[in-house]
Amino acid sequence: MSASKFENNTGMSSRVLPKYTDDELKRYSLFNKAIDLKFKLLAKNNPSNKIHSNQKDVAKQIIQNFQQNNLINQMVVSPTQSGKTGIVCETIRLIINTITIPANNIYIITGLSSIEWKTQTQERIPEFFASRVFHRNDLATKFKDDIQDKENVFIIMDEIQVASAKDQTIHKVFNDLGFMDLKTIFKKDVKFLEITATPNGTIYDLMKWGDELSSKIIVTPPKEYTSCFKLLDQGRVKQYQDYSIDSLNELKETIYSTYSTPRYHIIRGKTAEQQDLVIEFFKDTFGEECKYLTFDFNSEENDINEILNTEPLQHSFVFIKERLRCAKSINDKKVMGVYYERITSNPDDDVIIQGMLGRATGYNDNGDSIVYTNIDSIHRYKELLESNFERTDIKWNSSSTVFRGEKLRSCNYFNTPQNIKGFTATEFERDDIETSEERKERIKKAKEEKEAKKQEREKLKEEKQRIKAEKEEEKQRKKLEKESKKREKEQEKENKKREKESKKQAKEQEKFQHDEEYDEEYDEEHDEEHDEEHDEEHDEEHDEEHDEEYDEELAIMHNKFKMIIYNENISEDDVRKQLLKLRREYHPDKGGNFELKNKLTAELNEMIRIHKEEMEHEKNFQNQNENEPGEKSKEEKKQEREAKKKSKEEEKAKKEQEREAKKKSKEEEKAKKEQEKEAKKKSKEEEKAKKEQEKEGKRKAK
Repeated sequence: MSASKFENNTGMSSRVLPKYTDDELKRYSLFNKAIDLKFKLLAKNNPSNKIHSNQKDVAKQIIQNFQQNNLINQMVVSPTQSGKTGIVCETIRLIINTITIPANNIYIITGLSSIEWKTQTQERIPEFFASRVFHRNDLATKFKDDIQDKENVFIIMDEIQVASAKDQTIHKVFNDLGFMDLKTIFKKDVKFLEITATPNGTIYDLMKWGDELSSKIIVTPPKEYTSCFKLLDQGRVKQYQDYSIDSLNELKETIYSTYSTPRYHIIRGKTAEQQDLVIEFFKDTFGEECKYLTFDFNSEENDINEILNTEPLQHSFVFIKERLRCAKSINDKKVMGVYYERITSNPDDDVIIQGMLGRATGYNDNGDSIVYTNIDSIHRYKELLESNFERTDIKWNSSSTVFRGEKLRSCNYFNTPQNIKGFTATEFERDDIETSEERKERIKKAKEEKEAKKQEREKLKEEKQRIKAEKEEEKQRKKLEKESKKREKEQEKENKKREKESKKQAKEQEKFQHDEEYDEEYDEEHDEEHDEEHDEEHDEEHDEEHDEEYDEELAIMHNKFKMIIYNENISEDDVRKQLLKLRREYHPDKGGNFELKNKLTAELNEMIRIHKEEMEHEKNFQNQNENEPGEKSKEEKKQEREAKKKSKEEEKAKKEQEREAKKKSKEEEKAKKEQEKEAKKKSKEEEKAKKEQEKEGKRKAK
């Protein structure tokens, strides 16, 4: 369909090549060798950057075509994940060494507004070129400022089908730079390389330039490449459906029957409110045993590989929104399971090919991943590729093509000949370009589709509210059931507890009955032994303490008594009064140790009684003497007093001997009791040991 003739109104037929001095050429040569080395190091350090033979062949063809000075623009169609970056790197390496172009005059741009694309591209090329990688947001500023005064430039345009229609970003920026003027392009020696997997209408517009100004190359990947056609042939592509209970149950069966180990499953979501509904659908279907993640522009991760690089511990669903399209590669596909594309009422074929399906293709296929997508788009893409994009009877659906009169047409891209000042293609059908009426019809259709989507969103919103209400009811019902079950469990638990307690009591009763006899015997013996030991110890301690205290008090009382009766300065009447007072002092009713005072009082009474008897005897003796004639001499009286005194001392000594004998008797009795106690204790211990043996024997017998 290429136009072979065109009218050139510029007066120029080829690009004006710059002239460099020998010193400049020498400097460029040395610098280019350093760049060449950087490319080799990049491939050595990262095997994924290795340039394969088919990529080298395509790059050589690109350079050979640009060596024709009249050629301006080339398009390379390379299937998804087949190695576009390798082609770009090899082309840059060859062009700076073959055509003599300064390395800082080489640019890589895209109409995509994607930080992911920019970062990934910068990582795959030498650092020197990273500063001249621009995505759509950079084109009107950084790119234009950097390139506008340069000549002999090489512009590589990735994903050319994006934002490159007339009056869109690329068209506006190129128009400002003069790149929509054929004469400026020739004079500044501007060379374009357009590269994509799905060119849409751009390839038809470019081919209208004719073979003299343009060229196209269709890349055939090597046999180890896994294409979307190969996935389809292997039965690993399934027709996608809207997310519903039935479709998710089918998906669940597929996942659990296919994968014996946990995998990541990437699910393309919908709008914000619909995304939440989709996630709830999945949670209801797959339950808590699975993990649910989101990856969108609000995520902490800037690269989905930050998630996928960690091996999953359970099946994990990653819900994405407006990400992972044509710009992104998945590094490690071993952990991948299902790729599920979002269904739409009128899907764009290029979006289907470049979306989930495109991410599953490439050289690192795991052999069992499954893609849910629109299968018809794959068939149409295959037909276009096999025809080298020459066929126009294929109803390829995209935002930049229309199918009218059974013919595929472009929607007026920036590189349509009528948009380029200075030449006019003469041999192509004018109706290949979308007419104003068709444009109006397309816009009207787009509005209708937008309105339909709006209504669909409203419908989904109502559905979401209905499901939410049902879930709330279900939640309340489950709550009541849970509370009922909880009460039943508590009752059952209480019954079991009572039963257990009853069994325990019965067991304890049985044990008590078995051991009762032994326990009673043991308790009686123990209590008796304890009481006896305690009483004996207490009595002994009490007796010892009491004897010591009694002896002390008795000595004091005896001294007081002697001071009264032997006091010659007081009358007999005063003696009686003081003895009475002493008696009251030691009377038990006065408080203190009752038992001690009782004994002291008894002793005092005895001493008073003896004293009275002595006084009575002395009185009688005096009366007798008075009746007898004559009076005793002083010597006789003295002898009587001494005899009386001696008698008292003998009586006192006798009492002391009696006390000592009593004390000695008590000590002997105490020693005897100690011996008896020890013998009794020993006997009890022997008896106890014997009973322990008997009890142990009984227990063993039981």
